[in-house]
Amino acid sequence: MSTIIAFSGTHSTGKTTAFHEAVAALKRMYPNLHIGAVNELAEQCPLKILSAQNSSINLDSQRWIFSAQICAELEAMNRYDLVVTDRTVVDTIAYTIVGGFSPVARGMLEMIKTHVGVYDKIFFMKISPGLKVVANGFRDTNEVLRLKVEKVLWGLYQELGCKPDLWYGRRSLDNLLGNCSGRKKEVCPCA
Repeated sequence: MSTIIAFSGTHSTGKTTAFHEAVAALKRMYPNLHIGAVNELAEQCPLKILSAQNSSINLDSQRWIFSAQICAELEAMNRYDLVVTDRTVVDTIAYTIVGGFSPVARGMLEMIKTHVGVYDKIFFMKISPGLKVVANGFRDTNEVLRLKVEKVLWGLYQELGCKPDLWYGRRSLDNLLGNCSGRKKEVCPCA
């Protein structure tokens, strides 16, 4: 089974940027590894999602994102040696809770209790104090909602017994790449 490195956090924390930087750096450092990337799936959802145009969390959208994330991760795990993902399924559960759908979120949580074990490393991206969400026409800019999602998400990881590492930019990337010091380049960095 492949190694999965995941980024997690509320929207507009820099996850996608860090994700792309990590994928590129890992591909440069480990050219003989088959490295896959699971991109953010919310924007592919055919249903209304939380966005600048829609300020509410839609239950059917959350279900779609939840199932699409699991499917994408399972497919990538069976196709690549190393997988980097822009979100975890736990992120979707946090948004589902904040959207007021706790009973459904609790069901999702039960479903993924074994699935979270596929993540070898989770990097948690916290909201940077004072950094406002840039309105790009897609992202929701509600700071209160983002703070709620972050708090719920961190609590879910604690409940699941996961210990995500906080992401500190270049220092975290260097640490991730340095996990293989003294190992052959063909060896997976998180093995």
